[in-house]
Amino acid sequence: MKTALIAVLLAVPAPALAAPTTPDCTVITAAQAYLPDGPANDITIVLADGMIRALGAAVVGLEAPVDGGIDWGGRRCVWIDGTDKTLTAGFVDAHSEIGLVEVSMEAATRNGDAGGSQPVRSQVRITDGYNPLSSLIPIARREGITSSVLVPGGGSFSGAAGAVDLAGITQGDAVIADTVAIPAHLNQGSAFAARLGHLRATLTQARAFAKSPSAWASREGLRDDAAPAEALAALQPVLKRDVPLIVSADAAWQLEALARFASEQDIRLVIEGAAEGWLVADLLAEAGIAVVVHPMTYGPGSFNQLHARPDNAALLDAAGVTVLIASFSAHFARILRQLAGNAVRGGMDHEAALAAITSAPADVYGLSGRGRLRVGSAANVVLWTGDPLEISSDVAGVWILGVSRTLETRQTRLFERYRVLPGSPTGGLPLP
Repeated sequence: MKTALIAVLLAVPAPALAAPTTPDCTVITAAQAYLPDGPANDITIVLADGMIRALGAAVVGLEAPVDGGIDWGGRRCVWIDGTDKTLTAGFVDAHSEIGLVEVSMEAATRNGDAGGSQPVRSQVRITDGYNPLSSLIPIARREGITSSVLVPGGGSFSGAAGAVDLAGITQGDAVIADTVAIPAHLNQGSAFAARLGHLRATLTQARAFAKSPSAWASREGLRDDAAPAEALAALQPVLKRDVPLIVSADAAWQLEALARFASEQDIRLVIEGAAEGWLVADLLAEAGIAVVVHPMTYGPGSFNQLHARPDNAALLDAAGVTVLIASFSAHFARILRQLAGNAVRGGMDHEAALAAITSAPADVYGLSGRGRLRVGSAANVVLWTGDPLEISSDVAGVWILGVSRTLETRQTRLFERYRVLPGSPTGGLPLP
């Protein structure tokens, strides 16, 4: 079975690895754009040197297009006519395993869990296991995703969540930050209170370590279950509120307990799941806790989701909670915009749903320059044929750090390879 799988993978044509050619600059004109202040029509944007250099209804120094190009400030630029198209910031998946998992049932291609018997392994940097050549990356990029937060799994403190741009052929090209959050897990097989107690005890150990690292390193007077010194050192950004702690929970009573936990510990907290979040939305808003939701989680999927409902994201947003939307996947990262569209179907404001996959994750995880169309931001931009949250819309162009990225994927290559079958007496049918 494994031999057959390898044979199939080898038969799939790989995308070209040549580095993209960076033009002097790119100018997109006459597009509708979702700006930080709201949607606007007839917008021009200039992408140069990896950044958004100019943006607005009128751009100084821009000359009339000639022969498919356009001059701006003395620079010759590629010109894209955005008439009848929509411009957005590149999408940011707030939790994915893209580049960490290639074949789910093949252990050699799974890098999302460091494994081992030690539950506290916050020192592990998940970006070290990121594969920028994963075949899933072009697929996600073709659906408008330009950045992703990679969240490790396993253990109680799984490692450091990192962030990447979906571009480049090396980790150095892609990694934005090695640590944007520390995920902790409450699904280790014991009662919720005991698991939360373990998190509390570990943070207490981290504070003790900070007071005297040398004593901790010598392990004098420490319990046998003390966490490793390097793991406790990696938790210091959480205690300093530099990065948030990520915890998954769904039941309203669990969310209430976590809000108290965050206040007691004086830490920033991000809750993933929050299926019953609407029941305690005001509490979450008052505590300043951001939530990462999957809008298709509604109905009794488990005993902790008995009161889940399709308008959960809408009600959380209306209460003032910072809402993020994530795929929680590698292979299904590509449906991120469909998830946001379903949040709108459930009553969430369209612009709020768009923010949940652009500016909100960028703000929560400190991804400077991502998630917004504004001068000075990283030039992570997507041009759409229509409303980006409508499944009938397609990507017309993707730029990451100002470079136009190919829309070719393994699937499109296979389509072209087999659209005319060998030996067919009539050839392939013409495409409409």
